[in-house]
Amino acid sequence: MRHKNKTFDSLARDVSAEGRGRLLVDLTELVLTDPPATDGERAIFFDIVRVILPAAADKYRRLFSETAADRDGVPRDLLMTLGSDVIEIAAPVLTRSRGLADPDLVLLATDQTDGHRLAIAARTIVAGCVTEVLVRNGSRDVLRRLGSNSGAVFTATAVADVRRRAEGDDDLFAVLADRADLADLLAGSMRETLSQIGRAHV
Repeated sequence: MRHKNKTFDSLARDVSAEGRGRLLVDLTELVLTDPPATDGERAIFFDIVRVILPAAADKYRRLFSETAADRDGVPRDLLMTLGSDVIEIAAPVLTRSRGLADPDLVLLATDQTDGHRLAIAARTIVAGCVTEVLVRNGSRDVLRRLGSNSGAVFTATAVADVRRRAEGDDDLFAVLADRADLADLLAGSMRETLSQIGRAHV
């Protein structure tokens, strides 16, 4: 432990991106991957992370994101910071973290890049409100990933939007049509559209 303390003291004095990153990794191993840490120790650790995370080199922020994505109890503000980072760093948290609530994912899917939306679309469960935002703002790649994700919930609004966007894209329509839970919704959406067209010509 004395050796670790000396290492921490040395790293704490190194304000370079490399030094900040190495300190972040060493503290993460001590607190998050070498349990048990007390609640007080974890609170102090997260306060330190808030200070050094923005200054750490990319590779170390990615390592922290990989660890944080699979840990319960990581504060929401740190998860949002990671989720708003460049996609190489954000992806683990966006895809796997259970600490991000649906409103957080809606915000990230609205404000961040298509790469971020792709990562969110790959989550084990994607709630209907999140799917709606991904369908509205995402690329065809995002729509295809959602369509192939059996854990993505499609609301009637999302189905109507995705059916419209699938027009002329046989590959995308085939992905969507292969889902048993979407077949009836797609058909119903198409019948409603045809009905509206028919009424318009009466």
